[in-house]
Amino acid sequence: MRSKLNSNEKAYYVLVSEWGTKTLVSVHATSVQSAEKIARQNAGRKDGWEGIHKIYNAFPADEKA
Repeated sequence: MRSKLNSNEKAYYVLVSEWGTKTLVSVHATSVQSAEKIARQNAGRKDGWEGIHKIYNAFPADEKA
C-alpha cells in the first residue's frame, strides 16, 4: 500500500460486494471514475481483494453526510 498521496489524489470509498456482503474499501485516486476503475482492476486479482466480485460506486471519503 502506498504511504503518500500525490498532490492531485484524494481518498475515495468504493462500495463493493465481497463474498456476497456489501462493504466499503478505500482507494487513492484523482477522481470518482478513477477510484471505480482501480477497484475494478483489483477485484478478484489483487491480494486482499479476492472476494470482491462487484463494484457499485465510489464517493469522496471526506464527503459530509
